[in-house]
Amino acid sequence: MRARQRQASSGRPVSARKRRCRVRRLAPDPRAFEEEYRAAIDAVLAEAQLAVPADQRAILGGRRGHHSEHLGHLLAVMQFLPRTYPDATW
Repeated sequence: MRARQRQASSGRPVSARKRRCRVRRLAPDPRAFEEEYRAAIDAVLAEAQLAVPADQRAILGGRRGHHSEHLGHLLAVMQFLPRTYPDATW
């Protein structure tokens, strides 16, 4: 696994690949427009009379088998048809 160095404004580590993309200007640095983005979202939510949701920790590790509880519900829905109609074809 590649070494991660600096932390992003969200507190998550920034990978070397992402840093190289930003240096080469292949991808924008989200920190450059984060305040403008949050102000725009806050204005829309305020107009809709909605509260800004609290920041949540990202669920990471899906490739290692660590998933949120939502995946279980999604899989159950997706598996219903093939289990109910095993001979069905598209």
